[in-house]
Amino acid sequence: EDVGTIYADLSNRQLSYPALVMDRLLDGLEDSLTPKPKRANIGAHSPARKDTGKAKVVILGSGWGAHALIKTMDATKYDVCVISPRNFFVFTPMLAGAATGTVECRSITEPIREANPFVNYLEATATGVDVKGKSVQCQSVICDGAECSIQDFQVPYDKLIVSVGASVNTFGIPGVKENCYFLKQVGDASSLRQAIGNTFERANLPDMSPE
Repeated sequence: EDVGTIYADLSNRQLSYPALVMDRLLDGLEDSLTPKPKRANIGAHSPARKDTGKAKVVILGSGWGAHALIKTMDATKYDVCVISPRNFFVFTPMLAGAATGTVECRSITEPIREANPFVNYLEATATGVDVKGKSVQCQSVICDGAECSIQDFQVPYDKLIVSVGASVNTFGIPGVKENCYFLKQVGDASSLRQAIGNTFERANLPDMSPE
């Protein structure tokens, strides 16, 4: 199938929120029961790997839109490259449960390479797009022990799919960003869970007043 056809089919489904949640849960159950195909060589995941002669499809992001496309497209027909600073998909409706301990964070994530073993994943941030030259400027942090450096590189494409999502909206309310716990990433759930635990432990100290 053509990439555009797959994306259009996903867009036309128009699932309600409860139906979308159930769809993702059933999808995850189906994946757990389906034998995994042989995984692509992770050592070959680099911007400079050999030209396969296939159309180069670059997908920016690893959220809901990108993850749905990655799981449904036939990556054997294209040279697919996923670029995102996060190498896993997060089932965000369950973040509240992860924050309260109902589920563990590892239970609500799926590695991108598990979603589709035939895609090439690059852990990097897309900093710009050269539309005329058909390339994406990327930046990756490379750490060796305690020392880290920034590496800049470019990834060419024939088709570009931008699915980077959005940042948390504070609606311009003063103090929200400085004093609130957001719930959008796995790290947010872990921070909130730790804050809740610290609050209960502090409330149990002998010198803590009822107020």
